[in-house]
Amino acid sequence: MALPATARILDLGTGSGCIALTLAAELPRAEVWSLDRSLGALALAAHNRRRLDLGRRVHFLASDWGTALHCGFVDSLDLIVSNPPYIDPEQPSEYAADVAAHEPHLALFAAETGLACYRVLFDWKGRYAPRTPLVTEIGRGQLPDLVALAGRFGLRLVGTDRDYGGIERVARWR
Repeated sequence: MALPATARILDLGTGSGCIALTLAAELPRAEVWSLDRSLGALALAAHNRRRLDLGRRVHFLASDWGTALHCGFVDSLDLIVSNPPYIDPEQPSEYAADVAAHEPHLALFAAETGLACYRVLFDWKGRYAPRTPLVTEIGRGQLPDLVALAGRFGLRLVGTDRDYGGIERVARWR
């Protein structure tokens, strides 16, 4: 996916900021807005921004996805990215215990067999940013359910990428 040099990007659920900060580093003229409801995560992301010397092109906002994003700048976004919580709390054994030991529960697990955050994300995108491409991380085996869910909100899958283990891990939506 080609982005303009001056891309305007929104990262929903930024956590440590790794996606937002990588995009800002790779696109030196881009502006990135990063949302997370965890003040601790935002503090860590801001610390990482300082360490990487990315200046003021990455903006951090404390908010959940549905609350702060009903503003006009959404219309001018070039890309939305998200690595939402997607692990089914009933199936945590599938994931390495060391990940769960170092990440907040809220950042990993989601209700509705791991799909609850996607429901909010797809609903928001369908209403407020229907033309903006969306790229999300997805869990193992979730793609069929996500395609059906996305369709309910007028979104369609346009491609996937596999991780190093061969698992479909990234989904691109329109």
